[in-house]
Amino acid sequence: MEVYAEFLIRIIICFLLSFCIGIERQYRRRSIGLRTVILVSLGSFLFVRFSFNFPAADATRIAAQVVAGIGFLGAGVIIKDGKMVKGLTTSATLWCAAAIGILTSAGLLFEAAVGTLLILFTNIVLRTINSKINRLSGNLDYMLYSFSIVCEERVEDDILKSIKKIAENNKSTIKSINNNETENGNIRMDIDILVDYKNDTLANEIMQKLTNKKDVISISLGKRDKRYICEEEEL
Repeated sequence: MEVYAEFLIRIIICFLLSFCIGIERQYRRRSIGLRTVILVSLGSFLFVRFSFNFPAADATRIAAQVVAGIGFLGAGVIIKDGKMVKGLTTSATLWCAAAIGILTSAGLLFEAAVGTLLILFTNIVLRTINSKINRLSGNLDYMLYSFSIVCEERVEDDILKSIKKIAENNKSTIKSINNNETENGNIRMDIDILVDYKNDTLANEIMQKLTNKKDVISISLGKRDKRYICEEEEL
């Protein structure tokens, strides 16, 4: 009975610690959220627990395999999209969640609790410091332009072709295109384009091209610099 009680205490602590880590990722709407973090931590716990039931074998071998396996799982979270790489922090958090599972399974509850606190400190408190450092940086390599265009449906394809051609000529990357029909039957296009900061003529070209078209009802432009994009990539 003592063995079962010990097991229950450890796995519940593992669950609670991983819950704390997962809730932070879920709140920030990352690709890996609450349930995934908990499952990874519990899975690591159970694999290592299995190895401890066979003292004659190398108990650390399964733990080492868990670390390698989570590395492959975390790599699947990392996305390279043009010049941007997203998911690095979430992947690292997933790797740390596996470590919490291993520690609690080994009975190192204090170490697991301290590790969880430092993981949360890194993802919450250091996020603010990270943002301040990005704002202090003057090295802006690229900009992200967000165009919102409302036009008549019959010219939708022509406008998209024009924008793609301008982007290609400026060696810019179209990040996303979202088309939605408005209440009046027109089309609203939300287009994000990544532009080289040192060669930025794209916005003026698109605005000049579209403002003279009678079929374009409205056009608006927003932009974000590298500091904002870096925060989105890493966090």
